[in-house]
Order: sequence, then structure tokens, then C-alpha cells
Amino acid sequence: METIKKLFQDEDEDNNAPLPNPLPQPDPQPSTPTPSFVFISITTSICIGCSVCINECNYNVLSLSEEKAEVVDRGACNACGKCEDACPTGAINVYTVIDLEDY
Repeated sequence: METIKKLFQDEDEDNNAPLPNPLPQPDPQPSTPTPSFVFISITTSICIGCSVCINECNYNVLSLSEEKAEVVDRGACNACGKCEDACPTGAINVYTVIDLEDY
């Protein structure tokens, strides 16, 4: 083991210095790409105006208009999908576009 330590140490370094880690360590959590664009589609013909999607959204993206859900602030959407998951009729679809040049 002493021979290996000497290979990784400069002559000026303390012989008791820890060995450098020769392998890169993985990130503790892999980075998730951030959507560069969010598109929310609401099929008004099957929306029943129940407001479940509005109540699930923490960002005030949706509102009711003429008893149908509508997008009022797409820029506030973080694409979490809570509205889509909560919709009992499947009227809401959240799509994201990721700019792969950033990754």
C-alpha cells in the first residue's frame, strides 16, 4: 500500500496525506432538464368545469371561463402535471420542450 501512496504523492507532500480519488464521483442526484417551453392543452369538449385542476395547481395557471378550464398564465407553469393527473376526464395535457443544446 505504501508503494501506491508514493505514486500519487509529490516529493514535497506529507507521506500521511490521503490518496486522491482516481475516479470521478457521480453527482448525488442526476440533473433533471428544465423545460424551456411548456404547452398546456385543454380539450374543452370534454372539460366538465369541475375546478379540480384549478384547485390542484399551486401556480394559478388555470381558471374557469364559461364553465370550462382555461390557461391564464402559461409562464407560471412549472410542468409538474398535477392538473393533468387530477382531471377526471383527461381534458388536460401538459407538454414540455427541452432545449437539448443546454445538456
